[in-house]
Amino acid sequence: MAQINNINGVILLPDDWDEAIYHFKSTNTPDKYDKNRISLMVWETIESAGAVFLPAAGNRDNNIVYSGYFGEYWSSTYNNNDIFNAEYLSFKYDYLNAKKNYYRKFGRSVRLVQDY
Repeated sequence: MAQINNINGVILLPDDWDEAIYHFKSTNTPDKYDKNRISLMVWETIESAGAVFLPAAGNRDNNIVYSGYFGEYWSSTYNNNDIFNAEYLSFKYDYLNAKKNYYRKFGRSVRLVQDY
């Protein structure tokens, strides 16, 4: 978990991440996002090395929008047993869960992961 330019989120690193580029502090304790505060200038170097930042964009459940505290991003995988459900990535300052399943009618963020 991190803050980039004061925006909360999670950073996904490539499998071959080199800690010489940037050493992230462990966030295994509920320290919120501010344990890894990164400026926009430093982030440009980290991103060019293959890291991806997902902002804590929140979600929409019915008519209520939640944002800034946690993030939820749809995957391209829907539930084979129920086409109205899909998997999504969910994170907050103290957890990351890549296998949640919920109704597709509720709003989650979407991020392009390949060139179109």
